[in-house]
Amino acid sequence: MRILSIFDSTDPRSGGPIQAEVSRAEALAAHGATVHVVSCDAPLSDWLDQLPFAVTACGPARSGFGYCPSMSGKIEAQLADSDAVVVHGLWQYHGVAARKACLTHRRKYVVYPHGMLDPWFRCRYPLKHAKKQLFWWLAQYRVLRDAHAVLFTAEEERRVAQRQFLPYRIRERVVGFGTRDPGPCTCEEMGALAQAIPGLQGRPFILFLGRLHEKKRPQELVQAYLEMTELPFDLVLAGPGDDAIVSRIRAQVEQSDRADRVHLPGLLQGPAKWAAFRAAEAFILPSHQENFGIAVAEALACGTPVLISDKVNIWREIIADGAGYATPGTHEGTVALLRQWATTSPAQRDAMRQAARRCFLQRFEVDQSSLAYLGLLRECAER
Repeated sequence: MRILSIFDSTDPRSGGPIQAEVSRAEALAAHGATVHVVSCDAPLSDWLDQLPFAVTACGPARSGFGYCPSMSGKIEAQLADSDAVVVHGLWQYHGVAARKACLTHRRKYVVYPHGMLDPWFRCRYPLKHAKKQLFWWLAQYRVLRDAHAVLFTAEEERRVAQRQFLPYRIRERVVGFGTRDPGPCTCEEMGALAQAIPGLQGRPFILFLGRLHEKKRPQELVQAYLEMTELPFDLVLAGPGDDAIVSRIRAQVEQSDRADRVHLPGLLQGPAKWAAFRAAEAFILPSHQENFGIAVAEALACGTPVLISDKVNIWREIIADGAGYATPGTHEGTVALLRQWATTSPAQRDAMRQAARRCFLQRFEVDQSSLAYLGLLRECAER
């Protein structure tokens, strides 16, 4: 099977969807499926050669809408050699172009919203929501309405997405999501963490890994940590971020008396990333909204317990499996997460590490989710 995946951007810095596609492409290859991507990226983007699949780059995009005049034609050119078409993400021109090409050639397609129908965006950005509602009436609703299926990564994501925009008549499917198993620790990893974060000096720490974006509440996490002077572990915030947010976090830290206990190493990749997951006492993500959280699954894969808000849509599964703690996505909830972990006994922590690994293997290992995904795409191709 040849899968045509359509993105607005394949830049790894853009977040979880493209990173998940990389993991999934490797798993799909084991089942005889290949991925080809059409995106709005500029053809000379420096990350394209690092991706494990071919990319037809139609950009650079024009305007915030991501308009690429050649995109629909480039998609049509790929349809003849493709068995299934998947549109990733909403609110950009790539979905409109995909729908146009597929309808022209009488081809079915599916859409992954990747959490972009979550009510948090409506509450946080009411003006943007009004603009999105207008775009929904003009184009976006048709993209979802005419899809063979709209795919959600968790039941919670499907539930909260309903009726955020009207009209809302779509064919919903929950197919899950996952990430690859990193396997055992390698020799390369052993020295990577000390090199990436020399200030740790072997002290215990909890890890935040992801974009430093207001949605993920890194500033509130730092504030809660700095208030709790009794915590016996350091805090590592690893990831790229908006310069203004990073500057505010640094100012928070520098004005405290615990500046040596909070570490901002920037983006961790490869061996350094996996070494951080393995070495952390726990992974923490107190987000306002998270449709799945690839980093959560990666932490579980390393047997690392997770401390998350109940706005991460897989929190129910985490609690059911005893793989971590979940509290409301508030300042008080974040304080409670830190306190719960600090007071968890060594025996409980060991049990949670084992539960974290089991949770990953049973629910979030990419090979399992990829089989369900392939089954749906075959169904779509047959029809």
